[in-house]
Amino acid sequence: MNETHTSAGVAQATQADQVLETIHTLSDPVTVPALEKKLVGSARIPRPELERLLEEQVSAGRLYRFAPYGSKSPRYWDRDSEEYTRQLIQKRLTDQAAKGERQSQWAMTKNALYTAISKRAGGIDKEACYRLLGELVREGRVYEMPKLPRSGTVRYSTEPPRPDEYLKGAVEKIRKMASQLAGADVPEAVTKEAAIRLIAEAFGDDRREEAATILLERLQMIEPPGGAGVRLRDLRASIDFRWPDEADLQETVRSLESRGKIHLRGDDELTDETRVSTRPVEQEAAAVAAPAPGPAPADFDLLVMQGLRELTEEHHQRTRRVPIHELRQWVRQRSGDEAASHRVFDDRLKRLRAEGRVRFLAISDTSGVTEDQLAAAIPGVHETLFYVEEVA
Repeated sequence: MNETHTSAGVAQATQADQVLETIHTLSDPVTVPALEKKLVGSARIPRPELERLLEEQVSAGRLYRFAPYGSKSPRYWDRDSEEYTRQLIQKRLTDQAAKGERQSQWAMTKNALYTAISKRAGGIDKEACYRLLGELVREGRVYEMPKLPRSGTVRYSTEPPRPDEYLKGAVEKIRKMASQLAGADVPEAVTKEAAIRLIAEAFGDDRREEAATILLERLQMIEPPGGAGVRLRDLRASIDFRWPDEADLQETVRSLESRGKIHLRGDDELTDETRVSTRPVEQEAAAVAAPAPGPAPADFDLLVMQGLRELTEEHHQRTRRVPIHELRQWVRQRSGDEAASHRVFDDRLKRLRAEGRVRFLAISDTSGVTEDQLAAAIPGVHETLFYVEEVA
């Protein structure tokens, strides 16, 4: 008798595992009739037993029940309604993006997005949907579009804003002004040249800041540990674009020095032999006096990947992306400050990205993070790389 019960229990457990494995492969919650068609061989069981098995798995926390959609049958899935809502938001916005050139016509408002997905998501409430949308914006998976001129509506898309629609009105004003000036004997070509020059001047600071970010990022990558910095000519040669002229390079170096981002070695005059460093003299002297051997590159890669997987499983199972400041702190606790420094840690993490093992995600809304967390992220060009996730 006991053997009979034991055999029946094993068979039921096997059937449950087969059903769960089938559901795990599905990209959406599934109805009972649809699931029946996907079960084959020994996994096929009568509908009443399948319904009972599904409800048992819901009670055990292995499955989630979703309200009917498109039929009278409830739906089942091994991911919860919030994860499904995040998936639906991204899919809906991506589908919308294929509908035409004018982004303003298909980028969606919060209300329109909620109306489009709420029933399919299982009746999730509006507040939760908006919260998940905000999470996706902060993670850089969805863009909150700036309001268009003469429009008070905020829209969302999985594609970045297209500048054309935002600038069209300003360009039209310039064209009308050029026409008026032409009536006063100012050729349109002269007005066009003036407009281009004014735009270039307006964005000059941005270009300098981009150059400063690239220079600092490269210095952090190539500066040797415990050394005396990097010669200016070597730093220039390591950068992937050509500086417009020597004055621009020196201006960028001076700007970074004035902000305490880099430190010069030797005379105040900047020459090819001038050495620059990310560390003050006293820190560099301490590093030379007591060098802290870091892990070998291969060992360090294993350490970083171990930390990424551990933090993902313990704290970020749903999003699968880890804030870089958390991973940096994890490495610091195990291998010390040098291993977690921007010079060492950032370099190895970027190499892992180049090898296709991890990907970075920028943060678009910094209102919910601290300055220390931002400082512990990885600086990019016009963005802060705040999250890292393992590439499956």
